[in-house]
Amino acid sequence: MRPFEHVNAKTVKGACVLLEKYDGKAVLNAGGTDLLSTLKGENLFEYPEALINIKTIAGLNRIAEREGTLRIGALAKLSALVISPLLKECYPALAEAARTVATPQIRNAATLGGNLCQDVRCWYYRYPRHIGGPMHCARKGKGPCLAVKGDNRYHALMGAKKCLPCAHPTRLWRWLP
Repeated sequence: MRPFEHVNAKTVKGACVLLEKYDGKAVLNAGGTDLLSTLKGENLFEYPEALINIKTIAGLNRIAEREGTLRIGALAKLSALVISPLLKECYPALAEAARTVATPQIRNAATLGGNLCQDVRCWYYRYPRHIGGPMHCARKGKGPCLAVKGDNRYHALMGAKKCLPCAHPTRLWRWLP
């Protein structure tokens, strides 16, 4: 991995200020189960200058229902969703879905927010540089989408005619209210 600064955020507002300070060159980190492997593989568009730790923000791990609305914090561990009495009783499909993600060890570290914001899972996009150099693809800004004409049997969107754009996790903060 390349060097980066590690900064602890104390509040959501503080995390947003830090993201703005680094002007798109920082990423949020909580459990790190996907992010750290992405950093090791050097798969990001740009390597971040900083990791902003949000585990230090109190209350983001809550699972609660208020006025008929289920609220799950971004830092809620997947294992907490599996064992939550509220989810088991009122939202059993959600508890069961969380139980099917990864292994128990990963569920104990992985957060709901991290799983929702994890980086693209495309084989071509995540191709390890150390195996034969980076593969150029549309998502990386160079070349065509290799999955359209290549092996795409494990991709989420079957029959797509091009690489579908989405907000990159390192840029999501720009759309926060």
